[in-house]
Amino acid sequence: MLTPLHTAQFRTFGYTIVRRLLTPEETAALAAGITAAQRDAFGSRYGTPDGDGGIEGHYLPLWPTAPR
Repeated sequence: MLTPLHTAQFRTFGYTIVRRLLTPEETAALAAGITAAQRDAFGSRYGTPDGDGGIEGHYLPLWPTAPR
């Protein structure tokens, strides 16, 4: 349940933290889905550093977008 403090945090900083919103099982299922999407997108490169420096990681736009 969102509180007035959550709303104030969001309005001030653009995000809020709602602890225990998801169960551990829901969190694990979401993490598994993200990992699967990254493995599908990056194939054999998944988990392999590219050696270019900077912040390494795999990034995908995972939020569905509406068709245009």
